[in-house]
Amino acid sequence: MSEATAALLQFEFRIRGAEDRKALRYVAVNELTGVVDADEVMLLTGYDQRHFRIMAVSGVSKVDRTAPLIQYLESHIRRQFIVTRESTVQFGSTADWDDTSVPPFFAWVPLHQPGPRGRPEGGMLLLRYRAFSDREQALLTHVSQVVAHGIAALRGRAFQYKVPVRRKLGLTAFLSALPV
Repeated sequence: MSEATAALLQFEFRIRGAEDRKALRYVAVNELTGVVDADEVMLLTGYDQRHFRIMAVSGVSKVDRTAPLIQYLESHIRRQFIVTRESTVQFGSTADWDDTSVPPFFAWVPLHQPGPRGRPEGGMLLLRYRAFSDREQALLTHVSQVVAHGIAALRGRAFQYKVPVRRKLGLTAFLSALPV
């Protein structure tokens, strides 16, 4: 097994093992650099394109919402990138971006569940000082599906409705009283 394959499998294992959203965000931005080299990785989530927010940044324990770079990138990403079921990984240059402190190359990784019912989950922005390769596009396409699946799975787990014990007992008593 190649080193790249082992890194990808380890990344998937860690994403699937994330106990909550915070752990998943940490793994997504900090351990992705073992799969694809990047100087900065940011994870954005939200319920639609206009409300995507940077929720995690590699190497930082908490995102500073007042930081000018965070505010600029959130605004720029909302205008520049769209996440749909048909969205694919995009590579490009940041030369035409207004903020000159951003590394010169980016990869935009849209996060959406595959299939006709898959909804946008957000995106990941990778920044670095050298261009991305075609091989990395294939890796990031797979990473996109893995992270989107993890977000959706944890969202489902977080909003599960739990039936109170009294109701369960009442329902059990009612069902057992029905004639067969």
